[in-house]
Amino acid sequence: MICVKNIRTGTTMRRFPVRVIVQSCFVVVLSVRKESPMANPFLIADVDSACRQARVYYVDTLVQMQRNGGRSESFFNAELERRLNNLDQAREAAHEAAYWADLSTAIAQLVSIVLEWGIYKAIQDLLQARGVYIDPHDPALSLAFDRTIQGKLISWATELQNTWSEGERQRNADQMSVYMQRNGRLYTQIIQEQGKALHNVQQCNQQLADSTIRAIDQAQQSVQWMMGESKQILQNAGQNVNWLGERIVAMQAEVQKSMQEGLKAQKEVTKSIEQNLPREKEKSQFWGQVKGCGVGCLSRGCLGLLILLFGGGVFYGVYLLMQHVVLH
Repeated sequence: MICVKNIRTGTTMRRFPVRVIVQSCFVVVLSVRKESPMANPFLIADVDSACRQARVYYVDTLVQMQRNGGRSESFFNAELERRLNNLDQAREAAHEAAYWADLSTAIAQLVSIVLEWGIYKAIQDLLQARGVYIDPHDPALSLAFDRTIQGKLISWATELQNTWSEGERQRNADQMSVYMQRNGRLYTQIIQEQGKALHNVQQCNQQLADSTIRAIDQAQQSVQWMMGESKQILQNAGQNVNWLGERIVAMQAEVQKSMQEGLKAQKEVTKSIEQNLPREKEKSQFWGQVKGCGVGCLSRGCLGLLILLFGGGVFYGVYLLMQHVVLH
């Protein structure tokens, strides 16, 4: 990159310290690109060397084209057109490489542009001179060439930098688009997975709820059946208790009736014994006297007494038994 300093005013167009090339009323300064974030990546030492080489091509072309009386105007026009096409092709290739961030190729094309422009500028100056001789060794001419090519170089490098920045923005946008698409697919996949998981959970909850409802229905049916069975059992138990109570009452009545009949029979036996005892006693005495022994009468008296006592004991035992049954 070139910085042009006006010695009279002291103003400087670019502030990059390097060596002085030509000095007249202006000092043309060439500088090597500094490595800074804002520096143009295309202004490097190779491009600076190309500018010096382009000035050599410019001077050599002036010398060759003016040798032996020069060339015709048609030749200059054809050569100028050919060089212009070469410049256009090189610029197109440089912009394409810069767009795709191929800086090495873009810088190589920029060097070609600078060198080609040195020859193009010489032919253009000869054509504009219209046969007037141009001194190739004139310092003013070299200075004018250096100013012009440095301006062109800055313009070309700025255009390439803009193209490179545009390509970077486009690539970043494409990457962001790809990133968004990938994130969109990932987000969609996550949503689908969450939907499937939620659906599975809902199905499990539904199955659990159905199982719980069926279990509650079965439990209610079991409780109702048990209540029905308990009610039936209670009804049967009540009926059995009533039947048993009735049987107990009937047995008690029968026992009381039997006891009354036994007591009545016992009274009658006792009364009969009391009535018949004197008579039996007289008979016993009579037979004892007759037979000379009282064994027969005594035996019959004891037998009757035993019968009386046995009958009373039997009735008393039956009475106790009936009371025991009634109490239970």
